Amino acid sequence: MYNVGVLQDAPYLQLKQNSDEFEGFIPDLIANLSRRTRFNYEIRLVRDGRYGSRTSNGSWNGMIGELISRVAYLYFLSFICSVNLAANGCN
Repeated sequence: MYNVGVLQDAPYLQLKQNSDEFEGFIPDLIANLSRRTRFNYEIRLVRDGRYGSRTSNGSWNGMIGELISRVAYLYFLSFICSVNLAANGCN
């Protein structure tokens, strides 16, 4: 069983109303990959809800920190290219 880390970002990933299950493109993508490659998984939210940044002591928090600490095996997130990012090469 693999832990798969995610960050909530509607409509790509959100909790179903009155449930602890997720819905959206990202859970559908994970389920599809799981069927095709035959792996079992459990989706879990990143503990602090952050993407990750370096802290004052040099360690990382957020998703990056969890990845380094091996809290989860895979992480899925949405990626949006804004106008500002596109001007700097996000194509």
